[in-house]
Amino acid sequence: MTATPQRELSIETLPAKLRFKILLLLSYQDLTALTMASPVFSRQLRAEGHDVLWNLVTVSLRGLLPEAEAVYCSGQLKSAKARTKERIAEMVEEYRVSRLLTEEPPPKTTSFTLDDLLYILRYHHKVIVPMYQRFTTWVLENLAKEIGQPSASVQRKISSTEESRIIRALYRFQLCCHLFGNRSVDRPWRDSRLGTASTDILQHLETMFYAWEIEEILCIYAFAEDQYNGIFNAVREDLDPMNFEMDSEFLMRETYREGTVSQGLSLLLRALCEMEKDHAQLLATMQARLCCDNTEFIGPNEILSSCALEGRAMSDELTDRDLKSQAREAFPFRGDHVPDPKGEFPPRAWTLIWHDTYSNIMGCWIPSALRDWGYVFWDAGQFETEAKEVLVRQWKSLYWGEEMDPRNDLYGYGEE
Repeated sequence: MTATPQRELSIETLPAKLRFKILLLLSYQDLTALTMASPVFSRQLRAEGHDVLWNLVTVSLRGLLPEAEAVYCSGQLKSAKARTKERIAEMVEEYRVSRLLTEEPPPKTTSFTLDDLLYILRYHHKVIVPMYQRFTTWVLENLAKEIGQPSASVQRKISSTEESRIIRALYRFQLCCHLFGNRSVDRPWRDSRLGTASTDILQHLETMFYAWEIEEILCIYAFAEDQYNGIFNAVREDLDPMNFEMDSEFLMRETYREGTVSQGLSLLLRALCEMEKDHAQLLATMQARLCCDNTEFIGPNEILSSCALEGRAMSDELTDRDLKSQAREAFPFRGDHVPDPKGEFPPRAWTLIWHDTYSNIMGCWIPSALRDWGYVFWDAGQFETEAKEVLVRQWKSLYWGEEMDPRNDLYGYGEE
């Protein structure tokens, strides 16, 4: 009597409902590996995976969903015809409204397609996460230099709120690249007078973000500029001098760097990886993507310069936040909390430098050295260590007396 052969068991032979439940349990990395290895699961994800991917997006991004959605949607404005001032203003308002809902449970459904969700997940895991790792290494190494200790001594576990602040700032930097980048070569900013464009961009920034959040973005901006210095040094001698005037220190460090930085994080990550592995490919990438722009798209020397902020103050166009800053309203540290849609939980470093009073000062008024170690990202516990000494020392290098408060210069002396 011969035994009846049994069918070989595998997860691919499970009922479709069970396979669907398995998909719901997987991380992005495991889901990617499984669907690449299994045609059965790949077909099922394509056929009915919308809810799977939306669940994965909401779990992966937690309170950062408005940033990821804004970056994705703004990235669709790829043509000069699509990127109009009116559409940019609409996106700014859409983001402002959406971030007010970050403390509510995410919606159970979304209008994003399956391909939209796949793109959002890939961008998060393939661009944002690697850039987060590189940025945290950079700021911790810079902090170690300021403290005068080996970098290993300040390598530590990043808290969940610190991680959220950094990832949020990376997304927001990318959003600014989409909305305001490459002003000299693209509409609508190319067609505006310089002063008008700067005023409009400043208004948009303050519509979307609070002052310390703009400082978070400027920390990413400082990181990108620093990394491109190394990248430009690596390719400088090999670039065609007929096309790129890299022999000029000003052109290399200012115009080319600004135009290239504002192209966003994907290009920066690609260039950094190529610099480590393939010089020929790096050279080809830079020759194709180097962009000359003589304006800072969100930098502290133009959009957030003293002239821009003083001009607003002198024209009697102070915002509610300016008035609170002028009055030195009480604004103490209330804990480390992310998300913070209403601007109620500034980081400890922010309340320390402003002595627990409100400030809408940012950009050129802040010592640039503070951004090199990401002063606005760290939880209060970090400032019970040497970081507080670094913060105070660098702040006093510019404002060494009690009366030397930059709010005095901008608004006049408030009531103490």
